[in-house]
Amino acid sequence: MNRSSHILLTGGRAPVAVDLGRMLAKQGYTVHVADSLRYYMSQGSNIFASSSVISPPSRNLNHFAADLNGIIKEKGIDVIIPTCEEVLYLAKIRGQLPEGIECFFDDFDKLLGLHSKHDFINFCQIHRFAIKAPRTKLVKNLQEIIDFQKEVGDIIIKATYSRFSSNIYIKPSMEDLKKIAFQDSNPWLAQEYINGTEYASYSIAKHGQVIATSVYTPEYRMGLASATFFRPKLHPKVEAFTKQIVAKLGYHGHIAFDFIEKGDDLFVIECNPRMNSGFHLIADKLDFSQVLTSQQLTPFIIKSESQRAKKFAAMMPFCLGDQKRSTKKILEDFSNSEDVLWQRSDPLPIIWALWTYLFYFIKSLFSGTTLHYECSHDSEWNGDY
Repeated sequence: MNRSSHILLTGGRAPVAVDLGRMLAKQGYTVHVADSLRYYMSQGSNIFASSSVISPPSRNLNHFAADLNGIIKEKGIDVIIPTCEEVLYLAKIRGQLPEGIECFFDDFDKLLGLHSKHDFINFCQIHRFAIKAPRTKLVKNLQEIIDFQKEVGDIIIKATYSRFSSNIYIKPSMEDLKKIAFQDSNPWLAQEYINGTEYASYSIAKHGQVIATSVYTPEYRMGLASATFFRPKLHPKVEAFTKQIVAKLGYHGHIAFDFIEKGDDLFVIECNPRMNSGFHLIADKLDFSQVLTSQQLTPFIIKSESQRAKKFAAMMPFCLGDQKRSTKKILEDFSNSEDVLWQRSDPLPIIWALWTYLFYFIKSLFSGTTLHYECSHDSEWNGDY
């Protein structure tokens, strides 16, 4: 893989796509971007050689494959790097992509096993990794939830395939439980509720070797969903676990985990086989050409204690209602951190972020849905295929 290669990023709606695109362009690559949303923030960036709108994979996988193949042929794409949940659909159609194209993601069955919140926890419990996993059970009806709740105490209920805290009930009431629509394609699970400190991690893995890892605390969120403020941390237990599971699976691609620490015990809650905000803590420290070639690498951990926190400033208004912190504290934290989108030489992505979120928020009001639904349903994998 040489510096003249053309790289296609998918999932251009994500801030990490902008950050990854900038990193690759700075390192000499020609970078293209695609997404199945009509409008997405990467369209505002001047570092992409092209931006495309493709068919939503959750609606028609064949059209999705045809659109990608058209871009690959027209732009001379050498490498595909997914950023979001569309990675599962890419893995599903991998056999339909041209021979010789490099895909920075693993095979479908491996990705699905990690994406499934039940199968991932089961995998961790079977292999007895160095950290714990909360007691978890698939539930088919309301009575099974009630029985599990009597057994373990406080619980969380969530869909097996879910993301960004959608389809989740924390310490649910009976009214919450009655809202659950049980279905075979995306079953629900009950999980022991662990009250402690949240951590999240992001790693880049190359055929079973962890190349880079960042760990952070997600200190501000859009409600229960995506974090908008990322304070870097060092956590040897997280780093050791990541190396263990990546080696066990021979994993290749992006991989991220959520954890809760209670006392001396660290619990792994779920896995996301895609990028997350931890990439922002790595972006200016990684030469991606080393990941895409056969070159041997020395793995590194972000020495995060010396780093400033990162923020997604466009989402700060959603944090001002945080009941745990004063407005003064929120403004102080955001002012003393680096924005993940703002760059003087490429100023428009932050404007596009505001515009696209406003567009999909208004659309959600007219559609009777939610902002999260409008921004993600087109590429979510919910067990439908």
